[in-house]
Amino acid sequence: MPEIAIGVRELLAVKFGPRNLSRTMTHPAVMQQGIQGHKDATKNRPPEYQREVPVESGWIEGSWHLRVRGRIDGLLDTGEYILVEEIKTTRAEDPLNLLPEHNQFYLAQLILYAYFVACDNPDRNVRARLTWWHLDTEQEIQIDLDQEQIASGEDLFRQLATEYIRREKLRRERLEQRNNSLSSMEFPFSSYRPGQQELVSTTALALEYGQDLMAEAATGIGKTVALLLPAIAWLAGAPADAKVFFLTAKTSGREIVLETLKHWPDIELVTVCLEAKERWCTYPDGDCDNCPLGQDFYAKVAKLLPKLLAEKLVTPDL
Repeated sequence: MPEIAIGVRELLAVKFGPRNLSRTMTHPAVMQQGIQGHKDATKNRPPEYQREVPVESGWIEGSWHLRVRGRIDGLLDTGEYILVEEIKTTRAEDPLNLLPEHNQFYLAQLILYAYFVACDNPDRNVRARLTWWHLDTEQEIQIDLDQEQIASGEDLFRQLATEYIRREKLRRERLEQRNNSLSSMEFPFSSYRPGQQELVSTTALALEYGQDLMAEAATGIGKTVALLLPAIAWLAGAPADAKVFFLTAKTSGREIVLETLKHWPDIELVTVCLEAKERWCTYPDGDCDNCPLGQDFYAKVAKLLPKLLAEKLVTPDL
């Protein structure tokens, strides 16, 4: 039985991921303020209040077993009921008016945690609360979920787990097809040029042992094919998320790479051709975070992904 272990956030990303493309990054100082905010928000909780409580649950779909782990911000067992609390920090005047996908994600996270706790305590009354802690005013807004919302956790977990397993099956099938096709890769010419075979074998050894390689070779010995052959073949035994990046200084070098790849038409490999933003950006003078092409970006990607995966070559003008 294939077993997959993931975190709650990874599972939630199936349905509650970001909507728009953004360059905004969370500064480490902001993250540290959030950690301190969690401590401040819970400093007046009862002595029996538990912080950072690990929780997990599983879902079986056919022969697949999905195990999901998370960490609840706070858990309080009063004897009468068990309270599951998730704490979020903010500086917004009204946290409820934050981007919809943020609040949807946080509520779904809380619902899943409450469902996991309820599964472990089937005879207990489980309650759930989302607490917003304002970092500047140190005021909190508490949102208590009703029993209908908590009860929806089972259906939510089923939907997310089923979809995650479906995607994982497809990913593994594609990976197996790719690796099987790579096993038939051979040097595409009848003979090697001087120094070419040495470059192939040296590159293969560097990849096998995870070493850096700096090679100097004369013009015209066929460096591109001598590097691509061992690098692509290496993928068959590499970690599932491994990728090969081939950087070229000029457009002419990129074209040589693309032409070289045509020597292996039967390999199940998707090549993504990246270019400098200045070459193909249709809004060069605009604000990237408000670019119309970035709106609903992830929904558009999900819709186009099957088409892109069916292509051997993906370029900006595809």
